[in-house]
Amino acid sequence: MDVLQENMFWVFLALLLTYDASLSISQSLCDAGAFKLLGDKKHKYGNQRLFGSIGWGVMAMANGFIIDYFSGGIDDINYSIGFYMTMAVWLFCFISGTKINFCMEEKEEAGSVLGVLKSFKVLLFMACILVIGMSLGCIATFLLILMEDVAEVWDPKFDDLSLLQGLSTFIGCVVGEAPGMFFSGKVINRLGHIYTFSLVLLAFTVRFISYAYVTNPWYFLIIEILHGICFGILFPNMTAYASVLAPPGRYATMQGLVKGILDIGTSLGSVIGGAGFKIYGGSRMCLYFGLANAIFMIFYTFTQFMMEKKSHINLAKKNIATVPVASSNIVQLKGIENHKYILQEGLHNRAYVKETEDETIINNNRKKITFF
Repeated sequence: MDVLQENMFWVFLALLLTYDASLSISQSLCDAGAFKLLGDKKHKYGNQRLFGSIGWGVMAMANGFIIDYFSGGIDDINYSIGFYMTMAVWLFCFISGTKINFCMEEKEEAGSVLGVLKSFKVLLFMACILVIGMSLGCIATFLLILMEDVAEVWDPKFDDLSLLQGLSTFIGCVVGEAPGMFFSGKVINRLGHIYTFSLVLLAFTVRFISYAYVTNPWYFLIIEILHGICFGILFPNMTAYASVLAPPGRYATMQGLVKGILDIGTSLGSVIGGAGFKIYGGSRMCLYFGLANAIFMIFYTFTQFMMEKKSHINLAKKNIATVPVASSNIVQLKGIENHKYILQEGLHNRAYVKETEDETIINNNRKKITFF
């Protein structure tokens, strides 16, 4: 029987597309509202998003158990109870959402998202999200199939495939994703938003290359711990950085744009991964994805480093004072004649030296010294 000829298939597809579109919109609005409520504590977003991971795992297990309980067996599965539970949860979310005040204290003038997109730094961020989305899409679509292939080669009579796949999802969510969400704030504060993406790309590189060389299917469980970095740290960092880049009054728009690019990458990853799986096989496809992540990680990190270095040099050239200059700040440096200097606190606790004839940058981690 051709399923494409069945009306129910097209009805289900339409409902699925509507759900996916609605989910993307609601996630963008929720993230924008969460960052507004967090105020200057945006680094704690991961602690909030953590409950989403817990809810996902708990409801998945509860739904499966209840559906099996009310069904008459494998040939008579009653999925309706799952839809009823979903409607009840949505009603609870709607009621609780009306109790949260998302109003801004003062009206902000809306900025232009298109203006932000003209920045190369923002475009590089979008490219990074696209590559990460492709990696997530490939893993989400083909990981379980790869497990089947590896298990069949390792032991043609392997009877624990369902257990293995269930455990891999559990470990990825509970052991990897949830702790990743919890500690994401500390990681972001330590590395910064930009280099946290480098860490995520490195995790994807290790994860894909490990997939390529797995021979024992149980080793997949160890690799899935990396999901804590690949998604648990990624998602809070991505949404927080989008909030930082968003122009005034366009927080939800920016979140939606970033999520849209992530979804496009996910779709591309599924398509490219499918073609690679068919042509090269699962292991080699994963190897190529890992190498692609490694190449982009090097390009992204090096480009960001050079941009940051150039930004520091430009800041030194602009010679912007950060503290009021008092008469006591004017000193004569020993060994240099005919020059006076102003000691000032430097941005990010770095020191910059600007001379009238040539310019040098000196890092003493304490003061900013300006020639005049």
